[in-house]
Amino acid sequence: MLGSNGLQPSSIFKAFLLSLSPAIIEEVAYRTVFYAFCLTMISGEKLNTKGQELTTYAMMTVPHILPHTVECFNNGFLSGLLEWLISVVLYILIFGLIFAFLQRKRDIVSAMIAHGTVDFIRFCLFGLPI
Repeated sequence: MLGSNGLQPSSIFKAFLLSLSPAIIEEVAYRTVFYAFCLTMISGEKLNTKGQELTTYAMMTVPHILPHTVECFNNGFLSGLLEWLISVVLYILIFGLIFAFLQRKRDIVSAMIAHGTVDFIRFCLFGLPI
């Protein structure tokens, strides 16, 4: 899929199918579970303080981002620590907060669609992960 290899219809279909799985599973497992936990902690009331808002967004983004940044430690822990920290901050700012905001302000389906679209574009541009 990179370089001179053209996109084949079968590879686009595979990319679409593969992008559905992380879009659905990650949004439910990593984001919705922690959001429900936050709502349980405040007994279903409205978030009143900025601290509660910040905690909710942190719990909705950080667990979702961490599995995507493991490869930073391939060259050792200390050498990968700064790379990992930069990756985590960038992932949170570029993807995590946007998907969390979509889920909180709209619904989980919009977060799934956005996540699936990002994964589909990534798979088409950089190749399938299989």
